[in-house]
Amino acid sequence: MKKSRPSCRRLLDRADGNIENAQRGIVFIDEIDKLKATNAQSGAISGESVQHALLKIMEGSPVKLKDNQYLDTSNVLFICGGAFVGIESIMAKTHGFGFIATSADDNQNILDRLNKRVKPTDLFEFGLIPEFTGRLPVIANLHQLSKAMLVRIMSVPKNSIYRQYIEIFRGEGVDLRIGPKVFEQIAEIAIEYKTGARSLRGIFEELITPILYVVPDHPEIARVEIASLFEDPRLVGRK
Repeated sequence: MKKSRPSCRRLLDRADGNIENAQRGIVFIDEIDKLKATNAQSGAISGESVQHALLKIMEGSPVKLKDNQYLDTSNVLFICGGAFVGIESIMAKTHGFGFIATSADDNQNILDRLNKRVKPTDLFEFGLIPEFTGRLPVIANLHQLSKAMLVRIMSVPKNSIYRQYIEIFRGEGVDLRIGPKVFEQIAEIAIEYKTGARSLRGIFEELITPILYVVPDHPEIARVEIASLFEDPRLVGRK
């Protein structure tokens, strides 16, 4: 249960300390696939033991917080996510609705959708225990992020990595401008690496960090323009 308390404390913090609001909140647990049970893990630290620790909080129970406060999770929505690398091969072995009698009038699209769904038994084979999977009544298999989506992640949200670095450079009195082609190239590399959005920051910082070391020592630089990953950045001086 101790592993669940930090999530509940953060939920209460996001609700500005209001217990009633927090008890109707949403908790997202990422990388739940890392909790899969394996024979190589010791019982004390195994993913299975963590799954068991989460069971009670997810089914609804009072969780003791600091200052003797209790947060009832009965009406909290828990969403679990993860990459689940290898689940496709499990689905390929277990899926197939050949036992269903079909006719020419049946909608093949429906059968195709059934075959694409992740079944609870797939999660069992992956390493999640049945009791834990039973607390997750809705299972959704999301599409891979496209290049356009990865580009938007880097550049559109107000707290995107691009906007963060615009503010960092602005603090040095420098205007940072990165062309659309750069974001497309970074997205293509992430897709090639099969790392999705996880690697975007690393690739972006590999591009931008060397420039960060140059700018503070050259106050004459007014603007940095980057048109391509494979071209040197253009440093524009003050007029």
